[in-house]
Amino acid sequence: VIAHCKEDLKWLDQLYNFDPSVCSHTRIYIYSKCNAMVNLTETIPLTAACTTVKQVKNCGIEEYAFFQYILDHYETMSPMVSFLQGGALTENPHVIYDMMVHIPGTTFKSLSRHVREAWHFEGQEEAEMEIMRHSFPHLENKTSYLASWRGMFAASREQIVLHPREYYFEISKKLCSGTCGFRNCNMEAFLAPFFGCDVHLFHENN
Repeated sequence: VIAHCKEDLKWLDQLYNFDPSVCSHTRIYIYSKCNAMVNLTETIPLTAACTTVKQVKNCGIEEYAFFQYILDHYETMSPMVSFLQGGALTENPHVIYDMMVHIPGTTFKSLSRHVREAWHFEGQEEAEMEIMRHSFPHLENKTSYLASWRGMFAASREQIVLHPREYYFEISKKLCSGTCGFRNCNMEAFLAPFFGCDVHLFHENN
């Protein structure tokens, strides 16, 4: 699942170079948020046959596109789903390998090896705290924790459907409402615990 704005998506054809049979077992969904039209046959001729493009609102950052995919495919999604930014290769030059090779039993996997910069958050608004209390209350009183960054990950279907479809809809509304302190409601830092990955907790004195 690609959260697309105006990035060049030609890199997606590297999926075919990695595995020429990719379209026999993989679907590519481009969720375009910036009214950018994607000509599949010109841009990604090798994978156009297994690619679908959908225009969605330009809310939040990449998380809104990801949650729209989950809402659209909640009952029919694949056993493992990779969620990527449109410029994925600039964040992780090895992302093709990382999203196509899974250790058996994987339920969550960060797809962000390369981090150019990161941000920290504090003093979340009530809308963001509602997400934390609902999904991972054990972190509410922690001053800091370390999780995957850059909003790219893979999650298993079983992990995704632990949250009811209605809850993804509610978070999507928050992302479009402007009620959060950050445009993405802190979801970039929330994604790992949201999908069941244990985060690293710092010692209380460090």
